[in-house]
Amino acid sequence: IKSGDVTFAYTVYNTLLKRIDERIATVDELLKEDFDFTVDESLITDPAKLSYAKTPAEAKDRWRKRLKYDLLALKNDKSLKGEDPKVRLKRRYSSFAKRMHQTDADELLEMYLTSVTTSYDPHTTFMSPSTQENFRILMGLKLDGIGAQLQMVDGNTVLNKLIPGGAAEKSGQIKAEDRIISVGQ
Repeated sequence: IKSGDVTFAYTVYNTLLKRIDERIATVDELLKEDFDFTVDESLITDPAKLSYAKTPAEAKDRWRKRLKYDLLALKNDKSLKGEDPKVRLKRRYSSFAKRMHQTDADELLEMYLTSVTTSYDPHTTFMSPSTQENFRILMGLKLDGIGAQLQMVDGNTVLNKLIPGGAAEKSGQIKAEDRIISVGQ
C-alpha cells in the first residue's frame, strides 16, 4: 500500500466476482429442478457452526437447501401476488450479481483502503471522490431531490414512500410502490 500498489484488492475482488458467477450458475441450474417439501431437512445458518464444503457436491447440496428455504419463505410472502417464487429468486440472485459487477474502481479502492484503515483505527475511513461529495452534500443539507424515498426490490427501483411536501407528492403523478422504469429530464 505504501508504494501505491493496490493490485491485491483487484485480484481478490475479481476472484469474488468469479465465485459469484459460479454460484449464480448453480442457482439457475437448481431452480430448474423440482423441490420436495415433504422431506425433513435442516439448514445450518450459523457461520460459526459451519465448515467449508469439502466437495462441489456438498456445496451444491447446501445451495439446494438454501434455495428450498428461500422458496418456503416466499410462499408466505403476500407481495408475490401470483408471481412464481422461482422467478423472484432468480431475479434476486441475478440482481445481486449485477450490483457486484457494477462496482467501479473508486468504490473498490474505497472498500479496500477503508478495511485497511479501520484495522488500525475503527473511526478512520477512506472516501472516494463520489463518497466525499455525497458526504459534503449530506453535511451541508443542500440536496434537492424529488421528495421520495427509493429502494431496490429484486433489481427494480421502487418508490418506498413520498416525503410530505416534496415535489413528488405535489405532482400527484406518482405514489408509493410505483416502480421506476426510466428517468427523464
